[in-house]
Amino acid sequence: MGNIQKLWVWASNIGITNDFEHFEQVKIKVLNQAIAIIVPIQLLINAIFIFNLDILNTFIGFFILLLLLGLWFLNLKQKFEVARIILNTIFPLIMFGTGIICGEKTGLQYNLMIFFVAIFFFHKNFYTKSILVIYNTFLVLSLIYYWENYTSPFDLLLPNFFSYFAYLVTSTIIMTLIQRFIVEMANINKENQVLLKSLESNNEELKNANEALERFAYIASHDLKTPLRTILGFTQLLERDYNNDKTERFPFYFSQVKQGARQMNELIKNTLEYSRVNHLTEEKKWINLNEIIANIHVAYVTDKTVEINTKNLSKVFGDENQLLSLFQNLIENGIKYNDKPTKKIEISSTEMPNSIQIIVKDNGIGIPKKFHGQIFTMFKRLHTNQQYEGTGLGLAICEKIVYRMNGQISLKSVEGEGTTFYIDLPKS
Repeated sequence: MGNIQKLWVWASNIGITNDFEHFEQVKIKVLNQAIAIIVPIQLLINAIFIFNLDILNTFIGFFILLLLLGLWFLNLKQKFEVARIILNTIFPLIMFGTGIICGEKTGLQYNLMIFFVAIFFFHKNFYTKSILVIYNTFLVLSLIYYWENYTSPFDLLLPNFFSYFAYLVTSTIIMTLIQRFIVEMANINKENQVLLKSLESNNEELKNANEALERFAYIASHDLKTPLRTILGFTQLLERDYNNDKTERFPFYFSQVKQGARQMNELIKNTLEYSRVNHLTEEKKWINLNEIIANIHVAYVTDKTVEINTKNLSKVFGDENQLLSLFQNLIENGIKYNDKPTKKIEISSTEMPNSIQIIVKDNGIGIPKKFHGQIFTMFKRLHTNQQYEGTGLGLAICEKIVYRMNGQISLKSVEGEGTTFYIDLPKS
């Protein structure tokens, strides 16, 4: 049975390569499978003709076999259009001749209808379709005219059973072709929908990338220049006072230069981290969030003003390094933008039908409502460096990481009372 199945698969895929579109592959397979079914049947019929010493029908049978094998050969050489034209010209002509000889009881007028369906199934070109339809219509009408006006030599020797059988076979083949056509068109429609969604997603990503690029150009021309101006300005002051032997202000100058260098270093580091998120090699696995938070908490064990509490944390499917970066940014934000004596961070999770919702809540200074829609924007800062140091990239990195995990991140915040982040990640 296994060898027969392998032989069937081989016969079905003659001439097919992965370069062809899906529906073209289906059309080639249908013709190959039809040949694979008809060849053994024709061989059996030929054996009967030989046994009965019917030379004429034996000759016709072998001619049909050669034609069928010729179609296979043409498919093998990828001459698909030639094979289909032969199918829709030579085979109807053979049936026409058989109908003339054997008469109306053969039911070949029904069989000829198969080729009308085959014309629309196999051919794309309008002119090819039109010519083949006219040709096959001419054969059918000529056959019917002959039967109405002349008597076929073998007509009386055949029982009516042949006509009923031909009708049944034709109906089955036509319904099969139509059903296959409908199924394939539905599959193509689904593929197109998937491609359309993918295109829309790519367009959205491209739009976001362009916006990020514009923001990056802005930060490169403004924010990066700020620490550079600081370094350059205080270096010039150092040079001036050094030449005038005024060294008492040197410590202040050095502190400003170092602050500018640190600020530039943070900008460059965070910009690189943001740009790398899309290019990191992911190693996704089930990760215990308690371990992630514990690793981050180690950095604050000596800080008595920081209190990190966890509750009912679930396992999530994702990349460990990206999850570590996500929670580190959220926790550091909750600590940095916080004026309370005890800085509290509460992390919990809730299982939803299709996702896991992680909640990160702090008791910090909060975010004014008018900025809720901008807070994840790249380089968006609500405070000056004199108030709170930062680059405006932390939450943008968080959003990008969550997006990479096919999740969503949102927030609720009341100014002066703290901020709550909601992260929805798919279960798998």
